[in-house]
Amino acid sequence: MEREMLREMLLTEQAELQKRVDAIGKDFSGRTISKQFDEQVVERENDEVLRELEAEAKEELQAIDVALRRIETDQFDRCRKCGETIADERLKAIPHATTCRNCAT
Repeated sequence: MEREMLREMLLTEQAELQKRVDAIGKDFSGRTISKQFDEQVVERENDEVLRELEAEAKEELQAIDVALRRIETDQFDRCRKCGETIADERLKAIPHATTCRNCAT
């Protein structure tokens, strides 16, 4: 896969994830606690879901940062475990992949 194309895919994904993280942070900062106990229970459940989504997005952002650094060092299409080439199809599906399909399983 062409390096610049992969870089653009990663930057697009990075921007979308950062928007998601920012929106979640904004939601938490602007939140008021309901006076009704039953509503508080629902709000806390929703908060837990948002925290999980935020954690997943931050983890993906870290993976994207690693992938962008790998592009700069010309290692973006090499498996970090076995050194073989990561298939273009895998990189298209998971642009921040650091392992080939065999090593990932």
